[in-house]
Amino acid sequence: MNLHKVNELLAETIYEIGAGGLRPIKTSGILIQPNVTYHMGASSSPHKIFVTKVDDRMIYYRSYPFYRGREARIDRGIGTDLILQGVNTFMKSGYGKYPWGKATIRKYKSLLAGKKVKPEDLKDYQRIKVTVGPGKGYEGKDLWREAESHGYGVGGRRVEGMTDGFPWMKNDNSSVYEIEMDKKSLPGLKKDKRFKILSIKEM
Repeated sequence: MNLHKVNELLAETIYEIGAGGLRPIKTSGILIQPNVTYHMGASSSPHKIFVTKVDDRMIYYRSYPFYRGREARIDRGIGTDLILQGVNTFMKSGYGKYPWGKATIRKYKSLLAGKKVKPEDLKDYQRIKVTVGPGKGYEGKDLWREAESHGYGVGGRRVEGMTDGFPWMKNDNSSVYEIEMDKKSLPGLKKDKRFKILSIKEM
């Protein structure tokens, strides 16, 4: 069954009251599955959610970081529309060039086709900060972009007495990188021989 047919089967139209009166909302196009992460929102930077439960009326979810705060809920029709917008925005973003972004897009393509995906574990999304130095043979190399491929953000920190780190300033190889990432991305970093893990801290 092609995506167009799936969307027709799932289609449901509800109406939202706004400043301009009633606005039809097409709520179909993506399967909403419990224990799965999605991007949600109509902005250019949709926020990440973890869906915990879905019933005929509501979508229950946690906003990122998922392990903090209370569970929220939203009308299923409006929530589905916002999730569909957020997913489409993510798929058009530049994150698809990273390994974790490619995996997310593969998941979204399945959900857009109405297919179930493997449930996710909330614990895998524990935010961590990993301090890394260069692996053997990569001392003194600028690997900032390579470090970014493993997480959401990278910072640098100078370490006194360290002479074989990453470049901090010109001809000054004395720093480490601090990568902010989800715990589920840690195995990929451990396999990357360009980096040596020095410490891991939960955030």
